[in-house]
Amino acid sequence: MGLYRFITIWFINYYLLLTAEMLISFIAITVLGLHTTRPIILPIIGSVTALTGLTGTILLFALNLKPNWRTDLAKAKLSLGNIRHYIVYGGFLALFLTIGAILDQYTGLGYNPNTDLTTLITGAFNALILSPFLGLTTGVFGEEYGWRIYLQDLLVERYGKRYGVGLLGIIGGLWHAPVVLAGWTYPGYGFAGLLVFIVFATIVGTLLSHATFASGTVWVAAFVHAINNGYGNFTLNLVTFYDPLYNFRLGIYGLSILAVLMFGIILTEKKLWAST
Repeated sequence: MGLYRFITIWFINYYLLLTAEMLISFIAITVLGLHTTRPIILPIIGSVTALTGLTGTILLFALNLKPNWRTDLAKAKLSLGNIRHYIVYGGFLALFLTIGAILDQYTGLGYNPNTDLTTLITGAFNALILSPFLGLTTGVFGEEYGWRIYLQDLLVERYGKRYGVGLLGIIGGLWHAPVVLAGWTYPGYGFAGLLVFIVFATIVGTLLSHATFASGTVWVAAFVHAINNGYGNFTLNLVTFYDPLYNFRLGIYGLSILAVLMFGIILTEKKLWAST
């Protein structure tokens, strides 16, 4: 058996192991409630999850060791691609969220929780570098491959890039409806929060789609998605907003600014967004 085939088989088996781990964790915590009777269970699950993520990332990098291997992966949009795309698109979103936090502070929409410097430094490192790379093959990968590769390709083929990506955002927003209505992201706003989340999914989804078009790989979108989740939460340590709907990050003010920025990017990248 060749090395490439060996690594590929283990990369596939890795997802079977990951599924088993998530199922066991769900049963242990949600069904059996072991975290209440045995508090040590949470650190154990956290350590196993981190180790699993590290294993997946190592396998992914191993699959990209040789040019001919990367060529095969590129056909399925699974090659790692150019590091420049990770820096540009991940950095763009991180900068946007940082400026949003600053604007929240100076407009009175948020307050400084006085987080100590050590926590800020370690938190920023974890949110921007460690967690996105360790979690690259876990968490958001499946979601992004389903949205940005499988469904996006179908919609783009039928409706073109602009309408296809817009429709994908609406579908993605509606898909999250149960958790949004349960109070995730915009707690207390019910259906109004769901409408804003659909707008959020469409605008941020456009950024993720643009990153996918530019890089030709799902991993950049997964990385940026992880930045949004991890660093977005981290900015609350810098400035905590009073209201999840009215702020300059992913509230209506921030989304309005991001929409204008994405519109400008699409206009300047007409060839990339040309209908196929």
